[in-house]
Amino acid sequence: MLNGNLKKKDIQEVFETGNKINSRYFYLVFKKNQIGYPRFAFIASKKIFKKSTQRNRVKRLLREVVRLLLPKLNVLSCDIILVGKSEILNLKSFQLKENFISILEKLEREC
Repeated sequence: MLNGNLKKKDIQEVFETGNKINSRYFYLVFKKNQIGYPRFAFIASKKIFKKSTQRNRVKRLLREVVRLLLPKLNVLSCDIILVGKSEILNLKSFQLKENFISILEKLEREC
């Protein structure tokens, strides 16, 4: 189970002051927190994904990858926002997981 979800004001703060890591399928915005555990937000823009089924699939894929890698992520103390890009719709969750692992190494160094 995910530890916590970000509130709207927390999401705005992370976007304004956080660091960004780009990937082919999504980008990740993060900022250190004082809580001691990671909190997540998953975003699929209506501008990119016109249909709600597409937006729901993108968020489901991102949540599943985070759920699978949660033991590795629990050591981080960051607020993390994952924003899906249009290329993510063509992926299976295991392909996205491989991509996320490479991003995770960068995240562990910076967070």
